[in-house]
Amino acid sequence: HKLLELCLTEGVRAGTYLGHEIMTFEDPSFQTIVDEDMVDHIQKALDYIADRIGEFDEEPVVYSEMRVHVSDVVHGTGDVFLWWPVNARIECYDLKYGRGKMVEADHLQQAIYLIGFVNEFVDDVDLDLDKLELIATVHQPRGHHADGPIRSHTYTWDKLMALAFDVEMAVELAERPNAPRVPGEEQCLWCPGKATCPERTAKAVELTRQAFDVMQSSPPGTLADDDVVFLLENRDEIVDILNTVADAHLQRVLVEGPSLGWKAIEGRSQR
Repeated sequence: HKLLELCLTEGVRAGTYLGHEIMTFEDPSFQTIVDEDMVDHIQKALDYIADRIGEFDEEPVVYSEMRVHVSDVVHGTGDVFLWWPVNARIECYDLKYGRGKMVEADHLQQAIYLIGFVNEFVDDVDLDLDKLELIATVHQPRGHHADGPIRSHTYTWDKLMALAFDVEMAVELAERPNAPRVPGEEQCLWCPGKATCPERTAKAVELTRQAFDVMQSSPPGTLADDDVVFLLENRDEIVDILNTVADAHLQRVLVEGPSLGWKAIEGRSQR
């Protein structure tokens, strides 16, 4: 992301920074050396953005790493926004450089970026919201998706407003003293309370029970298609839940010493 921002700001090709050390976060201690793979992937991102810029006679306004807000607690930083005021088009380009989970272009995160961007200008600029073409684009250069590394989804303003209402209701629920907890792979990923969450534990028990029931019904190679789909769709969440239990017990062992027949020993990973 930093390399993309630098190239857009300075108007240079990605290869300009080959071999250079750049900060990956605001903290100077987080730095990385730009290698050929990074140059190749980021140049493809730059080429896509350049193609979009040249699509109309009107040159768009380009915003890089722009912080946008939907509300006081719902906000984010969009990688690149392209705005064609005359053609009434706004595009949010989101670079996802990791190799992990594929993200669809109509993911809520991209919709939030678009809503936040419009909110930044709606009071100061004469925008005909009903005529806006609002495009969310996701680029995962190191991922594998059936529709290719770059995917786009187009919204109407009415659709975005409906999503904004859903987000507002979700925030209101989350801020209640006894807020409902709805476990899931995405929302539990970075939650500090997942190891002791009763709702997540209950879901883990149910998912694991269903998985064992499926596996006991037939040998792996003869499972029905629906059972295979269930196991594949829930595999990561089941493994993550088991890893959470293991990590929590490891912390206990590190503090209290051997427990329940387990102890921690110093080791070294070899790759």
